Amino acid sequence: MDSFGAIILAAGLSRRMEDRNKLLLPIHGKPMIQHVVETYIAALNGQVCVVTGFESDRIEAALDGLPIQFVHNADFDAGQPFSVRAGLLKARGSQQYLIGLGDQPQLTTDDLRALDCCAFGGGRSENLNPSPEHHTWQSHRCARGHACSIVGR
Repeated sequence: MDSFGAIILAAGLSRRMEDRNKLLLPIHGKPMIQHVVETYIAALNGQVCVVTGFESDRIEAALDGLPIQFVHNADFDAGQPFSVRAGLLKARGSQQYLIGLGDQPQLTTDDLRALDCCAFGGGRSENLNPSPEHHTWQSHRCARGHACSIVGR
C-alpha cells in the first residue's frame, strides 16, 4: 500500500489576528497547530511535513516531540503558493501527499480517511467530489468549499 502523508501549511502571517498567531490559539487545551497536526498523524500512514515561516520558532516549539518533518519557507510573506512549493520540494517519506492548512481544527481523522479512500480507494463520499486530476473540492449543503490537492510523487 502506498504511503499517504501530508504537507501542512503553517507559515502564514495571521494578519487578521493583529498581534496574535492564530495557529497558537488554544483548541481543546493545546495550540491549534498541534491539534491539527496530531489529527493528520492519527489519520494517515505516511510522513507529515509542516511548512513554517512566520514565527517558525514558536510553531516548531508547539510541535516539539511529534514525529514530523519541518520545512522553512523563507518566502512566507509572498503568499501561500510559496509555502506549497517549499513543502513539495522538501517533503520526504511518502508517495502521496495531502496539502492541508494548519488552521482547520474541526477537521477529523474520519474526514482525512474519507479523502484518502475517495482519492485512492475508488470510494465515494457524499461530502467529497473528486476529479480525475485528484483535485478535490469540499462541499457542505451544496456550497463549494476550499480545494484540497492530492499530489503524486
